[in-house]
Amino acid sequence: MTSIILSRGNIVRTSYGTGPYKIDTISGPCSCAEFTRDTPSDPHYHATCKSIDEGQAGTYHLGGYRLDGTSTWTDEQSLILVQDAQMELSL
Repeated sequence: MTSIILSRGNIVRTSYGTGPYKIDTISGPCSCAEFTRDTPSDPHYHATCKSIDEGQAGTYHLGGYRLDGTSTWTDEQSLILVQDAQMELSL
C-alpha cells in the first residue's frame, strides 16, 4: 500500500535538505511542464507550505509531486514525511 505524503496538514522535508514545511494547500492534478522543459509532465500536484523553522519563516511552493511524495520531474527528489496530520488526529 502506498502512503499519501502530500496531504494538507502533513509536515514534510525534501530529499534535498529543505524544510520542514507544513502543507497548507494542494492544487492539481495537472500536467504542466517542468520549468526546464516544454513537454507536459505526468499528472502531479503542487503544494503551498509554511516553514515551521522559525529561522526560515515564510511561504514555500513545492511542485511536481505525486501524492506519494515522489517527483514527476526527477528520480533524485522526493518528499519525506516528518509528521502525519491524520495520525495526530487519531492519537
